[in-house]
Amino acid sequence: MKNSNVFDKSAEPYNRSGFAGIDLQAPVASRQAVRVLLFDEADRVLLLSVMSLVGATAGGLAEVIDDLRTHGSDVVQAVIDTGDLPTELSSHAPMHMYRWSELRDLLERHPCRIVTASASGLSYGRVHRDLHLSLSEEERERLTAWEIDLAAEPGAIGIGEHIIAVVQKEG
Repeated sequence: MKNSNVFDKSAEPYNRSGFAGIDLQAPVASRQAVRVLLFDEADRVLLLSVMSLVGATAGGLAEVIDDLRTHGSDVVQAVIDTGDLPTELSSHAPMHMYRWSELRDLLERHPCRIVTASASGLSYGRVHRDLHLSLSEEERERLTAWEIDLAAEPGAIGIGEHIIAVVQKEG
């Protein structure tokens, strides 16, 4: 797997948090790749979300095959290899999608510890929309509980549409 240089010290706006030592800045083309959801200055804890390459591929498999047929194997393989999604394969700006191993390795290079990580969920809105709409309140609560329980399993962290991580600055 080739890693993309998504964390660029010269870009804005991700260092607003003052979370020095963990550089969550992304270049202009990838600014939506990392979303800082919460920063607690007192506890030096950061909650972040990134798009998951595994989850986007699994949840959008029909689109991936359409792209394979339309744009060719080399174009789609480049996305699988790098996580970099170009505009021609998407309806939004170019972005980087992460594998859990890539995000974990990136975070571990900084003076912080990973408190926890999880998939954003185990169902995909575009695939399971009709199913979700048909659920009773009790079924929805049960499914939500299952997803919360299962999404943090080490083998499931990358399977959601997003990977959510909590990191705490050391020192």
